[in-house]
Amino acid sequence: MKRNPKPVNVTGSLVQPTLYIDVDDTIIANCWDRSGFDLRPNIMTQLRVLKELFSVRWLTCWPYDDLELLFKSLYGQDIWRDTQYEDWRASLHRGKGEKVDAVLEGPPDWYWLEDPLYGEDWDRLKKSGLEHRYIEVNPKGLWGFADACLKLFALTNIDSERLKAIEADIRWFEHS
Repeated sequence: MKRNPKPVNVTGSLVQPTLYIDVDDTIIANCWDRSGFDLRPNIMTQLRVLKELFSVRWLTCWPYDDLELLFKSLYGQDIWRDTQYEDWRASLHRGKGEKVDAVLEGPPDWYWLEDPLYGEDWDRLKKSGLEHRYIEVNPKGLWGFADACLKLFALTNIDSERLKAIEADIRWFEHS
């Protein structure tokens, strides 16, 4: 895959939109009934594509060092290098400390791939009029993350031609 030397214009601006991604129940999930957690199919390839199109930030309960070790163990040093860890718990001292706080207080142009939101988190997104930027990832089954990526591409007008420009292929996200 071709590495972009400069930001990709996916939404009409010169700055890449921020893409927040969770880990548990998002890229790692119960893929089969009564199974343990597994990486979802094609996840490393999909993340390599996403990091070329967006400014990816990890929004997870995983500690920094553990997440770094995970990516290094999966031959994902390039993914780790080209993405950012969002320390959303750092705002606990201000009476905040929910993932939704990090998203709402972060860059203005963002999308969020996350397992289902409920309660106050969802209410706050909706009250802000930004619920359309949250893309729910089905926490079970093989294809929840890939399906969410396809929704993200539709929202941001990323098509097959745009993916070809970075030597990626839409088929890496499709399934039958």
